[in-house]
Amino acid sequence: MPSKFYALGATALALLALSQPSAQAQALRQGFEGGSADTWSFTPTPATYNFASLTDIWAAVPSVGTTSGTASVQATPAAGASLWGMQDLQNPTTIDAAIWHFLDFAPVQLQTGTSAANTVSFKYFTNAFDGPDSLAYVVQFDNGTAWPATKTYVQLSKDTRAYQTVTISIPAGSTHVRLRLAAKQNGNEDWAAWDEVELTRSAVAVPPTIRLAASSAVFNESAGTITIPVSIQNPGTAVSTVEVALQPGLSTAIAGTDFTFSSPRTLTFPAGSTADQNLVIPLTDDALTEGAEYFSLKLQNPANATLAAGATEFLVYIKDNDGAAPVQTKGFTLRHLGSYQNGAAGTNSAEIVAHDPTTQRLYVANSVGGKLDILSLAGNGTLTPVSSVNILPYGNINSVAVRNGVVACAMENTNPQQNGSVVFFDQNGAFLKQVTVGALPDMITFSPDGRLLLTANEGEPKSDYSTDPEGSVSVIDFSGEWPV
Repeated sequence: MPSKFYALGATALALLALSQPSAQAQALRQGFEGGSADTWSFTPTPATYNFASLTDIWAAVPSVGTTSGTASVQATPAAGASLWGMQDLQNPTTIDAAIWHFLDFAPVQLQTGTSAANTVSFKYFTNAFDGPDSLAYVVQFDNGTAWPATKTYVQLSKDTRAYQTVTISIPAGSTHVRLRLAAKQNGNEDWAAWDEVELTRSAVAVPPTIRLAASSAVFNESAGTITIPVSIQNPGTAVSTVEVALQPGLSTAIAGTDFTFSSPRTLTFPAGSTADQNLVIPLTDDALTEGAEYFSLKLQNPANATLAAGATEFLVYIKDNDGAAPVQTKGFTLRHLGSYQNGAAGTNSAEIVAHDPTTQRLYVANSVGGKLDILSLAGNGTLTPVSSVNILPYGNINSVAVRNGVVACAMENTNPQQNGSVVFFDQNGAFLKQVTVGALPDMITFSPDGRLLLTANEGEPKSDYSTDPEGSVSVIDFSGEWPV
C-alpha cells in the first residue's frame, strides 16, 4: 500500500495511508478436472459410467466423439484437460430406457452487497443430436432440492459443433442459486459436452428482466375488469418498456365484443422501480347465453430489458354468467336393487365397472386386489360372483371395457414409466391376447361401432422426473375377429 514521509526538522514521522481492502467477489466453478479449482460441487444422476468400447459415456473425459470431415466434430475441453461427456445415454446401464441424465449443482448461498455473485454460466457442445434427443437446463433461486418437470426446462441447440456459452442473470434479492444440467440422448453417432460451469460476479450490469407472474387465470364475465400484473427484476437506471399483444388464432373471445383491448399495448417501468405494472382489461357483461371463452396475450419487444424464458404468455378464461340452471322436475328416482362386496375393505376395490348387455355380466377393475372380478347381473338386480381373474401377471389394472363378450383391460406396466398394454379376455375370463400401448393406460373404451378400441395413456413422470414419458392415445383396430 502507498506510504507518505514527512520531514519535520530533526524529527521524522512516517504515516501510512490505510485503505479498506475491497471484498473479494463471490465465485465458484466446475471444470471437471478433479482438482482444487473445481469448487462448485455437483451430483450426477444416474451415477457416472464410461464404457469406451461401447461409446456409452456419462463422465468427465478428455474428449467425446470423433471428427470425420464435415459429418462430425469431436468435442475437446473448452479449458483444461477434461469435459463432461455424453454419448449413447440409452444403454445397458439404463436398462435400455431413454431416461433423463442430470448434473445437479449444489445450492449456493449468495453473498450480499457488491461482492455477491450475479451470474451463472456454462459452456455446452452438441454434435448431430436427433429429434428425440435433448440437452437442457434449469436454474432455481432457492435452497430447495425439488426440481420442476423436464418439459419446462430451457432447451439448447442440438448441433453446435463448437462451444456455446449460456449466461443466466441472478435476480436481485435472491438468497441462493442452484443449477441443473439435463440430457436425454440415444446412439453413438451423436454426442454432447458440458464444461466451465461458473458462478461469478459480472462487471457488466445485469439487465432488467420482465415476466408474467402466472400463465393463466379464470374471470367471471361480470367482473367488469381484469388485472394482470407484469413484474420486473433488476430494474435499471433507465426506463424499461414491454409490449403486450393478443396472440392471433388463440382466442374464442372477440376483442371489441367480449373484452376491450387495443393490441399491442405498452407497459412502462420507471427507472429503478421494482413495482409491478398492471394490465387492466375491461370485460363486456352481455346477456347472451354462451360457453366459456378465452383469449391469449404475450409479452414482446422489450426495451432496456429482457424477457424471462417461459413467463411471457397468459391465457384468460371468461366464464359466462347468463346460462340458467335447468328447472328441477324431480321426475327421476333411484331405487336400490342390490350390491356386492368383493372382499375386506382395504384389500379390494371396485374402481371401474363395465356392463355387457349381451351376457348380462359386470366386469370390475379391482386394482387394489389385483383382480378382474366377473359378476352375473339378474333381472331383479341381484349380483352373483362368477369368477375373479388374477391380473397381476399382466401388470396393474386401471380400467375395463366390454363389448359383445370381449373384455378389454387397460394395464399399466409394473414400471409405470414403461409402455403398458391392453389385455383381452372372453366373457368367462379366459385370456385371448395382449397388445402393447403407451405408458400408463387409464381410460379405455370401444368406439360406438365397435371397430376401434381407444386408450388414454397418461404418461406420468417418475417422482424425480428422471423418466418422463409422453402422454398418448392408442388406437387398436378391432374390425377383424381379433384386435391388431
